[in-house]
Amino acid sequence: MNKVQTSRGIRNKWWVLLIFFIPLIWLSIDAGKIYLANNSLLKRGMDAYKAGDTDLAYQLLSEVGRKKTIIDISRNIKNSALSELNQWMDQDYAQGLSLLESGDYQNAWLVFEKLNMRASQNNSKDLADKVNLRKQEISNQIIDNVFLAYHAADCNGALGNIHWLEQKSNNQVPESTKTAFTAMRIDCGNFENDVQQADEFDNEAAIITISQFIQSAGDSPLIVVAKDKLYDRLEQYGFQLVSTQEICDALKPIAEQLRENEREDFFGNCAMVYASTFRIMDAIQLIDVMANKYPNHPQIGNVSQYIAELFNYIPITTCNDLDNSTILETQYSNDYILGCAIAYKMAGQTQKAIDMLQPHAFNTESPIHQSAMDNLVDLMFSQSTNTGILPSPETRGKAPEGRTVYSLRNCSQYGLRFYFNGPSKLITEVPSCPDCGTFTIAPDVCPSQGTEMSIDLLPGEYKVLAETIDQEDVTPYSGDFYLFGGNEYFTCYYILIKIY
Repeated sequence: MNKVQTSRGIRNKWWVLLIFFIPLIWLSIDAGKIYLANNSLLKRGMDAYKAGDTDLAYQLLSEVGRKKTIIDISRNIKNSALSELNQWMDQDYAQGLSLLESGDYQNAWLVFEKLNMRASQNNSKDLADKVNLRKQEISNQIIDNVFLAYHAADCNGALGNIHWLEQKSNNQVPESTKTAFTAMRIDCGNFENDVQQADEFDNEAAIITISQFIQSAGDSPLIVVAKDKLYDRLEQYGFQLVSTQEICDALKPIAEQLRENEREDFFGNCAMVYASTFRIMDAIQLIDVMANKYPNHPQIGNVSQYIAELFNYIPITTCNDLDNSTILETQYSNDYILGCAIAYKMAGQTQKAIDMLQPHAFNTESPIHQSAMDNLVDLMFSQSTNTGILPSPETRGKAPEGRTVYSLRNCSQYGLRFYFNGPSKLITEVPSCPDCGTFTIAPDVCPSQGTEMSIDLLPGEYKVLAETIDQEDVTPYSGDFYLFGGNEYFTCYYILIKIY
């Protein structure tokens, strides 16, 4: 009985031992497998790193570092893996820092970008923060390089860095800087279209497109390069040879930005170009600037004389253009009045010509008084078709030999203006007689009451026109007479009212 019981007790103890040790055995086997796997990963990772396959090396050792361990030997492998990872990341950080300090920002960024990802995978927050600061430093430096390249007129460098930032670091670029980048792109695009491609254009088209870029580019640093190309074109062909209206129009808005020599050439040559194409106000404007800035410029006298001569055969279209201009405020005002009065007369716009001439024809102080009067007399007779017949003057006495005296008596309440067109061209006004009346029947003799005046004329054949001043409802009178020398002639003028 005791033996049986003893035997059963022994068997029960073995079962207890087996139940206790079997899990331990399985745990040991599992731990061994983990150890072997981790050790294999560690070895493969180290081999990959030595072979230069750092991505695989980081992947394998990171996998070891993330595994849980239950025995010290596996924990040692994990710690070895983490130690290697930290050492590698320190080396990568040092490499990125070296590239950054050498100015190789884009490659430094690539190193730090990978390192940031690896630090995050391995929960290295401190390292990740350091790396992010370096990436921001690189981003700021490349932004600076964009502006440096742009202000050095290096569009390729500027746009290349902008593209890189947009691809790699767009979220680290301030919005105001992005706006500036957009403006740079537009400016560089215009520069490429208007300046760089101008090398393929003929001379006129090149000068015009480059000038248009300079005008529209504001304070763009690319203007410096554009101006150099413009100067090359002007020097290559000579300013005088390339001066056309189109080129002058393109250069005019930027004239003050040109170099001294080109600016002086512009004013001299383009003033003549404008004058020769009857763009007189444009020419005058340039002449005025030349007189102030380049008073000894040889073209000032040439162009001024040329402009004055132009008015001898100025087209009416130019006169119309000048009509609302400031031409009357210039030294050419008298040339304009006489020239355009003739142009209007030739075009059949007689009244417009008369309106231009009258103020000077009636003003003896005007420097063009005689010329204006001569032309106005011709004009008045050219349009005096519906007039009454002015009776031939009476011979009233003698005058000095070789001279003729013409006496006029105004027996009306209106001022009178007489035009004489003959060997002497003359306009004279006889004041009104306020106390004089009107007649329904012509008087037999000239009334004694009236305002009288006498004028000297050269003998010869005359056309005479008489009209009231500022009284349009009174019919003008005209007549043709031959006035002999040595005689005094007399005409009486009165108002005859018709009764119906």
